[in-house]
Amino acid sequence: MRSLPAFAAVPVLATGCANWRQGSTQAYYQGAILDAGGPAHDRLETERRVDSTVDAYLTRNGMPDAIYVASLRDIELIYVERDTLVHVHRSVASGFSLDFDWHGTVTEVHPLPDAILNLIPAFGDRVRQARAEQGHL
Repeated sequence: MRSLPAFAAVPVLATGCANWRQGSTQAYYQGAILDAGGPAHDRLETERRVDSTVDAYLTRNGMPDAIYVASLRDIELIYVERDTLVHVHRSVASGFSLDFDWHGTVTEVHPLPDAILNLIPAFGDRVRQARAEQGHL
């Protein structure tokens, strides 16, 4: 029987640890809207490690202003300047793979829904002011 070299286990351990961290911190962050400058940064780094779709989206579009952790399989990225809500859904049936990658699906919503703007008054004020200046009230 052939054994794998020790370095072959490193990617599996790294992604396995990220999945453990994602699940172990879920209860703490679930239902919270996190400012990207604070705890959301750490949470997004964890999400990036467990879902290549999140990593690719953040690489293309940059860090959001805030993140909403809806559940283990659903997160929302809030971009104030772009007036955009990004929903990432990870389906166990269609997404999770042996490489420990969730392979989520992304849906963008333009403009930000009023429900989000009402939850975060500072963001809501900025977005409404920008919309008024652009004539998109």
